[in-house]
Amino acid sequence: MGSNAFFIIRLILLLILFFQYPFSLLIGFPFPWWTYALGGGIFFLSCILSCFRGLPRKRLSALDFGIEQLRLCLVSLPVGFLFSGLFVIFYQPFDWGILLTQAAIFFGYEAFVFLLGVSTVYIFSLQLGVKWRLIGILGAWVPILNLCILAKLISICTREVRFECDRELLEQTREESRLCATKYPILLVHGLLFRDWKLINYWGRIPAALKRNGATVYYGNQQSATSIAKSGIELSRRIIEICETTGCEKVNIIAHSKGGLDARYAITHTEAGKYVASLTTVSSPHRGVGFAVPTLKRIPHAIQNWIGNRYNSALMLLGDTAPDLMLAIRAMTVPACKKFNRETPDRPGVLYMSVGSKLQHPLSAQFPLNLSAILVRHFDGASDGMVPVSSMKWGSLFIIPECRSFRGISHGDMIDLNRSNLKGFNVREFYVWLVKYLKDAGL
Repeated sequence: MGSNAFFIIRLILLLILFFQYPFSLLIGFPFPWWTYALGGGIFFLSCILSCFRGLPRKRLSALDFGIEQLRLCLVSLPVGFLFSGLFVIFYQPFDWGILLTQAAIFFGYEAFVFLLGVSTVYIFSLQLGVKWRLIGILGAWVPILNLCILAKLISICTREVRFECDRELLEQTREESRLCATKYPILLVHGLLFRDWKLINYWGRIPAALKRNGATVYYGNQQSATSIAKSGIELSRRIIEICETTGCEKVNIIAHSKGGLDARYAITHTEAGKYVASLTTVSSPHRGVGFAVPTLKRIPHAIQNWIGNRYNSALMLLGDTAPDLMLAIRAMTVPACKKFNRETPDRPGVLYMSVGSKLQHPLSAQFPLNLSAILVRHFDGASDGMVPVSSMKWGSLFIIPECRSFRGISHGDMIDLNRSNLKGFNVREFYVWLVKYLKDAGL
């Protein structure tokens, strides 16, 4: 972060630069014209120098630059107003024309610095989210409130820079340890309604963290929505393809949500099972989702079909060959999962583990999980906003990480879908530990 001394120098320089006339009257010495150009040049040079912080990533350097501009606005704007008011009240006589001209220049520059800073943090911050971006836009027009919102934006972004810098330092200190260098590569399997796109990574910052710590990572690449059997067959082809292409004997699967059921099908019912060393399911509905059947009963079949057809048509344009949304949803009802569990016993020789999470309060999750969480809580009790905790457990080990955050850990947080830094839960570090556990088990 920028030094406080450097920040104070820029602040004083800004105030002197654009209030030279009042200063000249106070000290009894008029500033020559060239001091305006010199001061402006020095100030803009200081803005350029503030871009170079030596932070570990370009994104963090850019974000820190934006924070610096917002901090300057937050302090200099009230000081400018106060100084102008005191000067008008206690100093007479003066030239109103010169004073107003310099004040206009000052506040015009304040607007420029503010727009530069806020646009930078809006672009490069991962933690502001939609909510605070909207609050910032709407509240910018309300005096006093806009300064409070500005302070909040600065606080959020400053914590983000510090968090990421601390994490970078941690990664550098253990870079040679290769904590995640497992015997068999990691296969990440997505859940319902998503695909493994490279530009919109379903797993957020997790794959990069695993790779940096020595893991080899692949993706399931199955369709976004279809039956468990069809997805399981697609996944089995992917497993065999990885093993044949790379020469590895087996893979370690980490599967989220419905992907856990897809992986179980592939392991038990296809030839790919012999190529799987372990399966770790993350927030998977092994015993179904209780609100699914009552909800489906209340929605007319015509509307269900219309929604399903619209979704299927859209996903076919994005690469799915034969998506079937309603078939995928019905596969996760309680009766369907009971039947699936009877017909899909665990395969001997494969390590089965499971991971889950829960929300502290249904409304604390991000949209749309804050809506589904109310339904899940009514029918099934505690949940992550989508899957009840009672449905997540499968295998010899079941883990629910603790979190000091008010909202807890949602279905999306467990795969870093929102790229949120939750208080008391570092999702990237959790997956590093999880894969290290597989490495220590000889897998």
